[in-house]
Amino acid sequence: MLRADQSRLDEAETLVRDGLAMSRRHLPVNSPMLSSATIALGRVLGRRGTYDEAIHILDDEVANQAQAGVPDAEVARTLSALADVQYGAGHYQVCVPLYQRLLDLHRKVYGPKHPLIADDLSGLAAAETDLGYYGDAESLAKQAMDVTRNYYGADNPKVAGNLTTLGRALTYQNKYDEASSVLQQALTIQERAYGPNHSEVAETLNELGNIDSMRNHLDDGMPSFSA
Repeated sequence: MLRADQSRLDEAETLVRDGLAMSRRHLPVNSPMLSSATIALGRVLGRRGTYDEAIHILDDEVANQAQAGVPDAEVARTLSALADVQYGAGHYQVCVPLYQRLLDLHRKVYGPKHPLIADDLSGLAAAETDLGYYGDAESLAKQAMDVTRNYYGADNPKVAGNLTTLGRALTYQNKYDEASSVLQQALTIQERAYGPNHSEVAETLNELGNIDSMRNHLDDGMPSFSA
């Protein structure tokens, strides 16, 4: 499975690099299609774990867009890719202001109820969780969930993603009962949408297992009293 995944990424990188080279030969430097090809390469490299090159490519694209004065929606697409790659690289302090800038741009372009707002809030929540700011992460994840539910409905898989992010923030605040309830909701939605063998289901089961592990560790550390 890992070899197959790697093979697909190898093929994807080759195709994207070829497409970007062709775009550079035939399109003006401020073309949205050229920008899309650049973003695609950055995302593929990020998925491969080639973070330094991906960040360099996307940083340059953000700078080029700023110099060219491209529309905010186009800048936001590049920032989204850059923030996600920085998060994947574990650069949580760096990606927080990127997600915040992205959130501001999306609110400006689309208003407060667009699903991209939920994506930005969820990204911020995940980063704040990894930085240890669990209360802030909980608040952000709840905001993301409200936007997603209002837009897609309560049983959409995107809601399950928000619930999983919320569950992590609650778990690290030792709110185990609340976290377990939230993650069970996510699991129900995911199993209905994807079946039992999907990676999203596995991720949520891992989070539920993490709660059990942390509860057991807490129980083991409690003093034992006998008469």
